[in-house]
Amino acid sequence: MSRLGTSAKITADPAQRGRLAEHLEEIQGAELEFEELDVGDFLLDGETVVEYKSGTDFILAVVDKEVFDTANRMKAHYRRPVFLVEGDHFTARFHQTPFDVHWAIGHLTGALEIPVLYSPSPKDSAMLLYTLAVEAQQKAGDAEQPLRPNRPETRREGIRFLVEGLPGVDPEMARALLRHFGTARAVFQAGREELLEVEGMREKVADRISDLLDSKKGK
Repeated sequence: MSRLGTSAKITADPAQRGRLAEHLEEIQGAELEFEELDVGDFLLDGETVVEYKSGTDFILAVVDKEVFDTANRMKAHYRRPVFLVEGDHFTARFHQTPFDVHWAIGHLTGALEIPVLYSPSPKDSAMLLYTLAVEAQQKAGDAEQPLRPNRPETRREGIRFLVEGLPGVDPEMARALLRHFGTARAVFQAGREELLEVEGMREKVADRISDLLDSKKGK
């Protein structure tokens, strides 16, 4: 049964204004808004983010290994990251072999548990994003899910688990915070200006962390 017309809100990074956004706005039920995202190109709900790449850009990201950095940052921010690749991404070019791309997709899907979806055109990409948004938002409304289902097994993992739970903090930033402050408790007690003293810390992330820790409401 078609769910076309079901309301679904999609947040897009301003860099994604173009043909795909135009197709999204034409879909009945899709509500598109633009907001700068820390990672990814489209936010479908609080836990689902999509990185959108052309076939050529995906190959380039595999060649320079940027795709894995992006994948790790997506997992640090969101529970359900997705790659959406549009167009041919298997024909060898840029001094790489087809195996490089197959291996990258296998690693993303098998090791990191990040789906890699294929689309032949911007119109198909728009429909995929819309249907993913509908499913994600309806699932979120059916039952509350644990935000971070995996639990640490060691003390070291537990410390990183706590710090990586802060908004905008990926594994690399968690290590930088712990090196700077020494303990997880000190990280959580740090103010905005103290956070900005940490190497690699961005103002936007420091603002989000401070806002979260200073908030008196759970929603």
